[in-house]
Amino acid sequence: SSGINAEWPLRPGAVSQNLKFACNIGTMFSPSTSLIDRLKHARACGFDALEVAFPYTWSLDEWQEALAAHPMQVVLINTPLGPNNEPGLAACQNKQSEFLAGIEKGVEYCNALKCSQLHIMAGNEPHYEGQNKLFLTQMRKSSDVLKKWGIVGLI
Repeated sequence: SSGINAEWPLRPGAVSQNLKFACNIGTMFSPSTSLIDRLKHARACGFDALEVAFPYTWSLDEWQEALAAHPMQVVLINTPLGPNNEPGLAACQNKQSEFLAGIEKGVEYCNALKCSQLHIMAGNEPHYEGQNKLFLTQMRKSSDVLKKWGIVGLI
């Protein structure tokens, strides 16, 4: 298998020469395809930018090797999943230190991959008293870190 999703209808110029698209290599290409092959396939489809929700599957060395072989701009990554694969921790009780560790890891990957946007995932705990306050506190703490590195936090 080539790893290319045959159902993907967008090819360069298919919509407009004026629009640019970044592909999501986590959803567009086969999960069994290596990182370097995913980038190769993305380039073959005409993409020069990519989003990768969870780049942490691969080491920074693997990323640098793959990007050296198939140069692309990484435009967006997510904060890491929580220790129990929670989809974000920003609004989760008793997870403040894990959240901040995830911000630090996200910043490390953003810097290494020259990515200027980090999607800060809130999590999906049921609503509880004080959740909004915790979320805002976590956003303030993370904004200090992101500002230092020139990274835009997306929520």
